[in-house]
Amino acid sequence: MSEADLDPAMRLAVSVIRRARAGECVELIEMVLKRFEATPHRCHDNVREWVAMHPELEHVRGFLVANQAEIDTSLVISHSVVGVPKDGTVRDITPNDAKYRYPFVRHIGTLEEFELIAGKEPFMLEVPNALLRKLGVI
Repeated sequence: MSEADLDPAMRLAVSVIRRARAGECVELIEMVLKRFEATPHRCHDNVREWVAMHPELEHVRGFLVANQAEIDTSLVISHSVVGVPKDGTVRDITPNDAKYRYPFVRHIGTLEEFELIAGKEPFMLEVPNALLRKLGVI
């Protein structure tokens, strides 16, 4: 089996994991907003609304990558953050109670490609680590 044999969403997820392992992750700066109450688990909406109020900022789409060793899978979770063009940083405005900060990999394709994972609940894709081993990713 090769990556070409996978469906488009799984190909995207594998490429994101490959990029995360190659060190193409972006450091997220957590940010609590004073005049805006961001909703947990609604990052795409939070960022869309915040950027609409602050057009000097940009909506940055990407994915969090989490390894679930106990069930031998990796998760690719769609995530949106705020980009600050002035200094190149990306800021995570969505409240998060996770124990860990997962690597964030910017999406480099089209919005249509991003929607392969982000377009429907649960907004993530499980990738069996056995498949990643077979493809030489891990």
